[in-house]
Amino acid sequence: MKCTALLLSAVILSSSAVCCTSSVQTVNASENSVYSGLEYKVNGSTAEITGCSSSITAIDIPEKINDVPVVKIGDNAFLGNTSLVAVTIPDSVKSAGIKAFSGCSSLRKITIGSGLESIGEYAFANCPSLEEFVVNTLNSTYRTSGNSLCSGSMLIAYAGNESAFVGSDITVIGKRAFFGKTHLVSVVIPKTVTEIEDYAFSGCVSLKSIEIPDSVKNIGSSCFFSCSQLESVKLSSSLTAIPESCFYSCTKLKHINIPDSVTETGDSAFLCCDALKSLYIPPSVTKIGSNALGMTYNIRSDKNEVITGFVLKSTGGSYAEKYAVSENMTFAVNGDVTSDGIVDATDASAVLTDYSVTSVGKESEFSDIQKLSADYNSDGKIDATDASAVLTFYAASSVG
Repeated sequence: MKCTALLLSAVILSSSAVCCTSSVQTVNASENSVYSGLEYKVNGSTAEITGCSSSITAIDIPEKINDVPVVKIGDNAFLGNTSLVAVTIPDSVKSAGIKAFSGCSSLRKITIGSGLESIGEYAFANCPSLEEFVVNTLNSTYRTSGNSLCSGSMLIAYAGNESAFVGSDITVIGKRAFFGKTHLVSVVIPKTVTEIEDYAFSGCVSLKSIEIPDSVKNIGSSCFFSCSQLESVKLSSSLTAIPESCFYSCTKLKHINIPDSVTETGDSAFLCCDALKSLYIPPSVTKIGSNALGMTYNIRSDKNEVITGFVLKSTGGSYAEKYAVSENMTFAVNGDVTSDGIVDATDASAVLTDYSVTSVGKESEFSDIQKLSADYNSDGKIDATDASAVLTFYAASSVG
């Protein structure tokens, strides 16, 4: 997989032609007709909305058109309509299709009737201005949490401003729930959440940091795909895997903790994270996918290669060390400041000595590799906490 400067809205829109048109005349009368600016077609005894006039800013979909009940909003019906601000879906409509409102960049409010039972994938993707869902209280499938759309305890689609607070009534953040929310800067996830599904935060290009609580046991593939401003991530200590393309093209990511609970990282998990110059992988990891760590795409050679200056850290003899050797990348034993192949009290003493030097404003005497080894907890600082961690590891390994 190659790195790209990805505009997710373009990806979504390019996959299907925009159905909205400025014409209010009958279009393909044998199949499609126009009613008050809405394009529709009749399927037997029911009607399906297929598009609209691009000049319309607010749509109140009727329950019937010429006495034919409207029961469906078709795939791509309002795809890419940048004028649309508000939509009201009547009680008669039972389904909204794939990408039904995708790319409606000005859409702010959606009112949903009592009859809606299913919503297709990407239905509200790339709707960055969406502020509010209103759902009829008689609807048995969907409800709201705050202003966002939910089904049971799953968050389906976020609506709100640049700061998101997921409700404590949510246990699952669903597929693409925040997809393409380009204004989102921060999000608070409660401890009630146990799962974050595929593409949940993909394309949130303004998101700078995120903390995933320890209650979360699974995160989906491409979960933070192309979050280009994301700099810092704290992962849940309950995760067992970092899936495929999870942080793909998070080009400004600098700090992330990989907890000891993790046993595998999927293909391209951190591909094109060019600002991530070092990464600690715990010895619990026994499977690392293709191009998962320390790799980026070189447009000149048209292939993936090791990020310049990247250093992979782990314990000696770990699977991560084998991976580093196989990819011809620099490897450092975490805590082995003296580079003698052993992590012991001598290393802890060296860390404390260097800390005493830098704490009074002097330059560290460590080499770049030593600094990475000394920063045991990978927080970007070398201090007494690191020395203590080295001693704790030494004590535990001595007993073992």
